[in-house]
Amino acid sequence: MKKIAGFWKFRKERKELLKDSFMKMTGAESLGRDCGYWAEEEIGMILGYKNTGRSETLSEPSKSSCGRFTLVYEGEIYNLNEILDELAVESNLDKTCLETGCEADVLVEAISKWGIETVLKKINGVFVFFLWDKSDKKLFLARDKVGTKQLYYGIQNNVLFFSSMVQAICENDLFSAEIDKNALSLFFRYNCVPAPHSIYKGVKKLKQGSYLVIDGALNVKEYSYWDALKITEKGGLDLFVKSEQEVVDELENLLIDSIEKRLEKNAITGVLLSGGVDSSLIAGLLQKQKSVPVPTFSVAIDQENYDESVFAREISRYLGTKHETLRLVPRDMVDTINKMPKIYDEPFSDSSQIPTYLVFQFAKKHITTGLSGDGGDEVFGGYNRYLWANKVWKHLRISPFFMKKMVANLIKGMSPERLDSISKVGSTIMPKFFQHRMFGDKLHKLADILTSSSPDELYFKLTSHWQDPENLVLDSKEPFSMIVDSKTKNSIPGFVDRMMYWDLMTYLPDDGLVKVVKASEAAGLNARAPILDHRIIEFSKRLPLSLKIRSGKSKWILREILYKYVPSKLIERPKMGFGVPIDTWLRGPLRDWAEDLLNESALRKDGILNSVLIKKYWQEHV
Repeated sequence: MKKIAGFWKFRKERKELLKDSFMKMTGAESLGRDCGYWAEEEIGMILGYKNTGRSETLSEPSKSSCGRFTLVYEGEIYNLNEILDELAVESNLDKTCLETGCEADVLVEAISKWGIETVLKKINGVFVFFLWDKSDKKLFLARDKVGTKQLYYGIQNNVLFFSSMVQAICENDLFSAEIDKNALSLFFRYNCVPAPHSIYKGVKKLKQGSYLVIDGALNVKEYSYWDALKITEKGGLDLFVKSEQEVVDELENLLIDSIEKRLEKNAITGVLLSGGVDSSLIAGLLQKQKSVPVPTFSVAIDQENYDESVFAREISRYLGTKHETLRLVPRDMVDTINKMPKIYDEPFSDSSQIPTYLVFQFAKKHITTGLSGDGGDEVFGGYNRYLWANKVWKHLRISPFFMKKMVANLIKGMSPERLDSISKVGSTIMPKFFQHRMFGDKLHKLADILTSSSPDELYFKLTSHWQDPENLVLDSKEPFSMIVDSKTKNSIPGFVDRMMYWDLMTYLPDDGLVKVVKASEAAGLNARAPILDHRIIEFSKRLPLSLKIRSGKSKWILREILYKYVPSKLIERPKMGFGVPIDTWLRGPLRDWAEDLLNESALRKDGILNSVLIKKYWQEHV
């Protein structure tokens, strides 16, 4: 719960001027225990932090004992004691001299001893940091392996800006913020702005598992220290040859160790329990380690096909956890939705951000750390598309194009809302087919993928929320997407494995983790995801697909572990997903709010979005 920021002018500048700009970036009112910086006048550089929650014990960035390195860090290192022990032995240091209570002090000494890339590979945790090398006159910017934390950087007028929050860069008087329409088109396709892009021109996100090196001549080089593509490719060539039971047991032990590493002394830890496979597994494993009931939390939404709270309560009752349920009503959405732009400093339209924030806020009254099941779908094959996309493609590739086009046009000839109305009538005759949440949207998605020319294009369209964003964002050109990169296809021949890789690289860090991390920080709660331990991801890449998906069931290996703790009858049901009935609310309690924002004359004046197109789709919706 810290904001880190800095900039480098590459010329001499008075410390007071550097400090004033830094204070604006971080929103700090004064320096002290909760805000510290380091500055170098000769090169015009400053880097520092502002704590927004609990404070560490130092009031300025950490420096190595040799005096060479200065570090500003945000995050959590779960194997800190292991690094500390190894460092003390190899450096012949008294371990107590490093036990300051500050992870950054250990980290900077480790970098001084082993070098940055070795240390990055050793760390089990979530983080971003800035490191200044006084001897080589180089600045390093680094991001954790999975991309739980975000790091932005940009160059404008020969000044380098960097921060864990993009808005901090915009607050610097030396930076002129301008919306990047090309990045905005990506937002409308994916509901988020994917790395390496940001919503502002000239500002990028550092990719996960990477670090930058910048020298005094403003040369910028990016290095990958944890390459998910290489790990996936290597894992496919080195599949486990153990028995299934041995592999299941090994994964269970890894999960238990991952959970233990994420527990804090003197902290009350609970679980965000949806009632699905992943969160139920985390709750079961944690409860096994505890002699008292573990606090668990779920959300109840008063609308059919959205409420999983009944399943969460049943699982809690079986495990013996202390369960609390937050019941949401539309009024909560109206009160909360205006807070979202302050919580998410880039455009972000995953509607589950609202209940996520509210349940974290609710849980904060009872716990300080919340464990979640995030990552289970991407790592162990949980999304429904992994089950049926291959089958759909096999049918599409042999179907005549004119027939696919005709069916697509027929579906697109009716709005999703019209199709929803038809589904309500049809549900009395064919309930299983018609009683799907957002039936019309799903049919439109089917129409989008019917004309796909390859499985990769099918995935691309399947994960797109707006198929032609260039028509919506005026004067925009949508940037290249990694999903159409042939390199991935050559390295990962299996279509399902490719989808899981893409989700791990894009949807997870750019949507799922952004949602959870930003919401939890705003609520003042530490959220941790044991399944996203890099050791577990690397383990999963050595599993044959049959241990992830089997007999039409996703996450087979996780289910095998879970059923040791929870009966299968409490788990076996169609995947629902964590969402809210935003379509219904936009026609009801949120309609006035939405129509104020979609005012046609205001949109035309802004000159960013196609107001005619927006009006058309809005009228269809309501």
